[in-house]
Amino acid sequence: MSSQIAHGDPTEERNASYHREPPGASLDLTSMPVPRSVLAASTSKGKKPMSTSVEGSCLCGALRFQVTLPVKWCAHCHCTMCQRAHGAPVVTWIGLPSEAMKWLAGEDHARFYRSSSDSERGFCDLCGSTLFFRSERWPGEIHIVRTAIQADIGQPPAVHVFYDSHAPWLTLGDSLPRLGGTSGMEPLGG
Repeated sequence: MSSQIAHGDPTEERNASYHREPPGASLDLTSMPVPRSVLAASTSKGKKPMSTSVEGSCLCGALRFQVTLPVKWCAHCHCTMCQRAHGAPVVTWIGLPSEAMKWLAGEDHARFYRSSSDSERGFCDLCGSTLFFRSERWPGEIHIVRTAIQADIGQPPAVHVFYDSHAPWLTLGDSLPRLGGTSGMEPLGG
């Protein structure tokens, strides 16, 4: 599921935030320009999770954490900052209150890289897995890569953000809304 200004590259200025909203705003997909019917349908398609919490980890397993459900949102991000940080054409994020995540092991291996003046990305210092995103724009909220959690979270992805900077060689087969523009969350024409 966060402002990352690239080093003076004007094409990055538009992509500078993985979810750009006014400082202090909570990222809430129900406030995005996505039809509520789409959000309702995507949430209702999700199975209710079997438990009230799930566990996740990095590739090597040194960083382990627990997330208390439900998550606030789940979205696919196509911004170039996520592409570069993860070496992938798209990154799926979940968003939750910071207090809904607790460390189970390896907190001393978590490192955070300041990717812009108000945001940082967290990774494991042993295996390099990029797992977390936090920003002053959303105080009290943490974003975690969905793939770090293997269990059902009860909420499928609801939208593609920054889709106008998607990798043109990747073909998607879903019917989720595709948003872009300056904020990354504006409806795209066509």
